[in-house]
Amino acid sequence: MPKVSDEYTIDGLVSGDNLKSAASVRSKKYEIKTVTSDPSLLKTEYLDKGWKIQKKIKSGTKIIKEKTFGSQFENEIWNIFYKMGFEEFNSRSEKFEIARFESGVPKQIDVYARSEHTICIVECKSSETPHTSSTNRVDVRDAINDIIAMKKERMEESIFRHYYNKEGKRNTYKIIWMLALKNIEISDKDKERATNSDIYILDDSLINYYEQLAKHFGTTAKYMFLGNYMSNKKIPGEVTSVPAIKSMMGKYTFYSFVIAPEKLLRISFLSHRGNSQLTSIKTYQRIAKKNRLESIAQYIKEGGENGTGGIFPTSVVVNLSSDKLRFEPGPNKNKSSSQLGTLYLPNEYNSAWVIDGQHRLYAYSKLEEEAKTASLPVIAFENLPEAQQAKLFVDINGKQEKVENTLLLEIKANILRYSKKGNDRLEAIYSQITLDLNSDKKSLFYDKIVEANVPRNQNKNITKTMLVDELKRSRLIGAYDSKNPKDYIRGCLYVDEFDGTCQHVENIICEYYQLYLKNHVIKTQWDLGSGENGFLCTNHGIKSTLRLLTYILEYIEGSLLKEGTGQKVRDLDRNKLIAEIEPYIQPVIQYLESASPTDLSLMKKSAGESGITSTTDHFATLVNNIYPDFQPLRAQNYREKHSQENRVRNEKGRETGQSLENMIRIDVVQSLKSTFSEDLTGWWGQGVPA
Repeated sequence: MPKVSDEYTIDGLVSGDNLKSAASVRSKKYEIKTVTSDPSLLKTEYLDKGWKIQKKIKSGTKIIKEKTFGSQFENEIWNIFYKMGFEEFNSRSEKFEIARFESGVPKQIDVYARSEHTICIVECKSSETPHTSSTNRVDVRDAINDIIAMKKERMEESIFRHYYNKEGKRNTYKIIWMLALKNIEISDKDKERATNSDIYILDDSLINYYEQLAKHFGTTAKYMFLGNYMSNKKIPGEVTSVPAIKSMMGKYTFYSFVIAPEKLLRISFLSHRGNSQLTSIKTYQRIAKKNRLESIAQYIKEGGENGTGGIFPTSVVVNLSSDKLRFEPGPNKNKSSSQLGTLYLPNEYNSAWVIDGQHRLYAYSKLEEEAKTASLPVIAFENLPEAQQAKLFVDINGKQEKVENTLLLEIKANILRYSKKGNDRLEAIYSQITLDLNSDKKSLFYDKIVEANVPRNQNKNITKTMLVDELKRSRLIGAYDSKNPKDYIRGCLYVDEFDGTCQHVENIICEYYQLYLKNHVIKTQWDLGSGENGFLCTNHGIKSTLRLLTYILEYIEGSLLKEGTGQKVRDLDRNKLIAEIEPYIQPVIQYLESASPTDLSLMKKSAGESGITSTTDHFATLVNNIYPDFQPLRAQNYREKHSQENRVRNEKGRETGQSLENMIRIDVVQSLKSTFSEDLTGWWGQGVPA
């Protein structure tokens, strides 16, 4: 077939006022249409193909059929893009085609979604029941190959020709190629092939993430979506310039200016999306709450008490993190350190992180007209260091609500990971591991950690602060390097720069506690949390056993060193490392299994650092009883201290017993004397039975 001609157009696209009705059709689970009432034709053409009669009407017969699972999934993806604010779509779920430019051969497209400057082309593959990558390998591989073929045959050129004919100008849209999967796990090999071909995978987790994002932010979610896939890439169109004042705040440069909200929304973002979509959407929801967004939008639309329009005299605070920021000073006749001039904002997605004023800015996402015409005062810092961004966010927001304690962890995890200081990067790892332990449904700690603004109960009593502090204290991941503050000394559980280490440590911690839970008695204690007879799943229990894990790993590291193989703990396969750990915790498991409720209660109540240390040393001594070279000094010190405490307790017990004995003797004799008589024949002879 010949390649696409200059006059090429794409049929079946819908935009503007027609979008709402198209979305309504797409959101329905059933197809409904009116057809002939001829009985034989009705049967052969429709009823035999799964349609059912809904009702007879004057113009014919109204029939209904449930959409296929695959069709419903395509509609689900279509509607997510619609809710995110994309502006043009394929109107039909079937037989929407675009011709390849080189060959002219048409290809059916499942979802076509265009925003102002970007087009997303999505191939959809689904399974009614969850399948592994091996089961669906062929389908996934074929889908990736189809997209690669479309790219090779320059289908994007066909799209550009369509818009050239429609708009009369060459507009080279950015094309994002995607493969959406439902209930299909993609293999690492296929994932790598897709990545190398610039094909983005939308799995179940990401689909849910963007669905929640659209639900929370409405059409502004489009900019967050594009920011994730086109971060720091140029937004087509003119660079936004604004009159601005350049000045210094401490040692940091900032600009003060006024801008239309729509222009700032394009380049702004609220959260550096981490490796957990669940964590990311919670971060969004904490930073900008939906009910506040809606109430502020209503205030802007309807005005204050006098109906004069919403007024916000305070500035939105952002950090501009692009090297393409440009400021042209005007004639400065004053000797002031401030300069008046023109600021050219970076014309890139994800280049302005919103530090304060999130609700004021994102409320405009629900107000199309006001977003274009309103004036929003802004203070913009220029390339603040990562640690300073986090500190400024906390300084501004941290004292407003209790929820910010959790939010601080998310900010640290997502910003400090890029810091040039080793200590900051370690802080980001501690924070991310804690967040992952809490948000990963496979984690033993899932739904066991206290959330902000939610009262503690016996099942949720472990605190994030405790976990971060213990990870830091253990030095298992790393430690401050005084000789090189830009880096850190790697600990025995360090395996990779960030994501790899976070995942490895989360796995080790969960599998370590899984060893305890093999014992049904301790599993019951874990499930009880801080309730009666519960111990392990409390701050005290986690602290003491995490410290024991540190001792065990140090011991294993020492043993490997003695063997002279050159191998270290970090070189061990995870399964092998867990197998190495298991024997050393058996004495502790046996103790916890047989401990009385009183013993468990006393351990929980021995509050403070001294109580944690005492419990940890007790556990280390139990291990030492079986493995004599394990922590010998610590075990010896504990035994001596424990022995001394026992001697003191025994001496006090004897003294108390003797005192009680004397008190009882005196009281009994006095009672007998008052009842009978003072002489011996009376109180003794009559009072004491023969």
